[in-house]
Amino acid sequence: MKSIKRIMLSAAVVAGVLGFVPRAFAADAAGTTHGDKAAVYEYKATELDAVVAEHTKMRKAGMTDKTPLSVRQKMEEHCDAIIAGAKKLRDDYRTFAAWHRMQAKEESGK
Repeated sequence: MKSIKRIMLSAAVVAGVLGFVPRAFAADAAGTTHGDKAAVYEYKATELDAVVAEHTKMRKAGMTDKTPLSVRQKMEEHCDAIIAGAKKLRDDYRTFAAWHRMQAKEESGK
């Protein structure tokens, strides 16, 4: 009985691996190049620039002297967290874009 369970478990693992491997490399097989990936990451970084700008503006807007201090602090914490996270992700995307541009140059023999 244990051997049947082991065989079934092994078969399930093998089937899972065989099903995953083609999908893992599908993007490369579909013709996605490092140049294409660099462009995608640069586009994503640009989108995050807009998020940073939006929340920087939001952090300053809508606050008056009549706005309670607790509300101002919550709004600033909210915006600061989003700004910090978006800046880090934006910088990571730009790093990925630079790496993919370098890989594209290497592939083209430059």
